[in-house]
Amino acid sequence: MPRTTNDLIRRVLGLLEVVAAGQPIAAEDAELVRATLPCVLADLSARGVMAVADADAIDDAILLPLAEIVAAAVAADFGVATPDRAPAELRLRAQQPTGETGEPVSTDYF
Repeated sequence: MPRTTNDLIRRVLGLLEVVAAGQPIAAEDAELVRATLPCVLADLSARGVMAVADADAIDDAILLPLAEIVAAAVAADFGVATPDRAPAELRLRAQQPTGETGEPVSTDYF
């Protein structure tokens, strides 16, 4: 079942520990994440990491790594240390049909 932008926002704010499970989300917190989301999605698409066609139909498989990346983008706005987004980007790249992850490839010489 696809997830919505609101599901993503709740996960991002949970990762940043801005909101606890079951607690209501402040409108200004949600708006800050919502305003940043198009820029993050455009960046991921431009760099060939992942293209998300509809932010209100997010595949379950990409929700968690995408939330980690968005959380890294807005962490400073919430006074939280910026987490490393590289592992989440690698997980998104691994889901691409090409199978390319952007990781170095080891070579065997004969």
